[in-house]
Parts: sequence; structure tokens; C-alpha cells
Amino acid sequence: LTRWNVNGIHHPIKRKKILATLRAQRCDLAFIQETHLPPEEALKLRQAYYLNSKSRGTATLIRKNLPILIILDYADLEGRYNMVEVKIDGYHCSWCVSVSQTRMTRSSSDAFRVRSGSLGMCRWSWGGDFNEVMDPITDKSKFRRGPVPGARRAIQGMMEDFGLVDVWRWVHPTARDYTFYSHVHDVYSRIDMFLIPSSSLESVAEASIGIRLVSDHAPVSLIWVPQNAEVSSRRWRLNTSLLADKQYVKALNEEMTDFLKYNAPSAPSKQSLWEILKAFTRGRLIARASYLKKARGVRQAKLEEEIKELEKNLATHSKDHLVSVLASKKYELNLILTLQVEYAIFRTRQAF
Repeated sequence: LTRWNVNGIHHPIKRKKILATLRAQRCDLAFIQETHLPPEEALKLRQAYYLNSKSRGTATLIRKNLPILIILDYADLEGRYNMVEVKIDGYHCSWCVSVSQTRMTRSSSDAFRVRSGSLGMCRWSWGGDFNEVMDPITDKSKFRRGPVPGARRAIQGMMEDFGLVDVWRWVHPTARDYTFYSHVHDVYSRIDMFLIPSSSLESVAEASIGIRLVSDHAPVSLIWVPQNAEVSSRRWRLNTSLLADKQYVKALNEEMTDFLKYNAPSAPSKQSLWEILKAFTRGRLIARASYLKKARGVRQAKLEEEIKELEKNLATHSKDHLVSVLASKKYELNLILTLQVEYAIFRTRQAF
């Protein structure tokens, strides 16, 4: 499960990068916030649920082959929150993604509490960019004394009323990590959260915070009661980008020539030889594509770890050389994601 404030997804490249990131994480359910998409553009996400206002929108993306039964979905007309009640392999639960209550009108806030209360027969969870931290000491890079904000009291009141727990903090009780950086105040903060029922904590395997790359907010992910889904077979397609490597094409031609040299004399027919040659060539191309994909994946994982570590260092030690190194790492990672997106666009295949 992933919840993410994407801060607008009008641009097709950014939209593809977000979907590619979710696919890479093997995300089953994604709760997207701040889509900024008008209704006629919503289908480009191929989402199951969509809600929009002029400045905000929330969406729920569901993996196509997820064994899920949709019982109810509701979208606030002002674009402030989105609720979905489902059964996943017989497990009855509800999920809600919302903006901060400080951004809700009084009527939206009241309606949100009423609708949340109506979900009492099943376990429901709440995620979103709350625009507020729960602990100003551990959830912010700089602590400033002051009165408790009303938004924090409202969120804590909802958590107490419905028995919800900040799952990332529960998994990482003493860790410091942040989902947002305010350039204006030069402060890192953890304002994006998953709140789940305390009775569901035993089903949580992991909770993590991603990196800020395609949005100014980091995604928050949760591994919750994972299911083993059957993988459907797909027809093989040639990755034509392999043919852009002239040296590899030359090597492949030499391998095919050698293959024909040693196998043509013993082939029962030209048709059989052709089928065997196709299978051989396909195997070599698949092996090459797998090697390159693995190499990019290793490099991507390393870059993500380096970026995360650099952002942690910047949160405590602001240094110009760290900023330039971070920008360089993000640029390289962005190039890898762009290559993935270009290939995804070519194949025109979506997992959501």
C-alpha cells in the first residue's frame, strides 16, 4: 500500500514516472493526493476511483489482478477526501485518503467524521498529507516551542475516537525520517502518514518512507497482510531499445551465424530451423534485457539509498556541497526513471 501527495500529474512524463514507481514497488493499492486533474483527464490514470476540485483531487489506484471486491466508494464533492470499502480475499476493510483538516471547510470536516463513523462495522484506515506533525520534536528537523495547533488536536481526536495509530512511528519508534521539506522555513517534517486501527498492527510487516524525486512529498508505503497473487502469462515483445546498441547487435549477429552454421545441417526442415532460430534469438534478447534491467535496478536502489542518506544529512547539516551532490544523484536517478517511462510508453501497457 502506498499513499502519495504527487502535487499535480498533468504532465504525461511525470504521470508515467509515478506509475512506473508504483509498479517497481509492486504496489497493490495506491492512494494518490493532489492530482490536480479535471474529470475528463482522470481516465489517463486508469484508476478505479477519482475525485477532483479545481485545485485538488484524490484518487485510488488498484492493481488490475488484485483479488478485490468493491463494496462502496465515495468521493467528497469538494475534492477533500475519498473513501473506499472493500473485501480483499475476504478481509473486510476501508481506506480513506484526505487533505489536511485545516484545508477542509466546516461542512466537509463534519461530513468526513460522520462518514468515517459509518464505517464502524469494518476496519478502516486513514492516510494523507495532514500538513501537521504528531510530535514536533521527533517529526521535525527543527523544534520550535509554541501552542499545540488546532489541526494537531483535531487529528489526535480522530485517532483517539477511532482507535487509529501512526503506523510508521509504531514500526520506527525512535527513528527520524521526513516526507516534506519546506524551503521557506528550511525545515524537514513528517506530515504524510498512514493511520491504521491498533487491531491491525499485528498484520503490518513493514512501513517505509520513500524519496522525494518526482514530487515535493515522499511516498509512504506499508506492507500489510500481503497475498500471493497469480501471475498471468504475457506474450513476449521485443525490447527494440536493445537494437540501438550497435556492438550488441553485431555480437548477436555473430551468435546467430554460428548457430546456423552448426544446426542447419541437422535440421529436419527449414521451418523447424526457423522456429529453433527464433527461440534461440529470443532467449539471447531476453537474457540481455534481464541483465540490463538488473543492472539498472541495482544502480537505482543504490542511488535511492544515497539520496535518502544525503537528505538525512542535509536535515541536520546544511552544506552547499551536499546540495550539489544530492542534485547530481537525483538527476542520474531521474534519467533511469525516464528510460523506464519511455519504454513503458512504447509498450503502452499499464498495471493500474
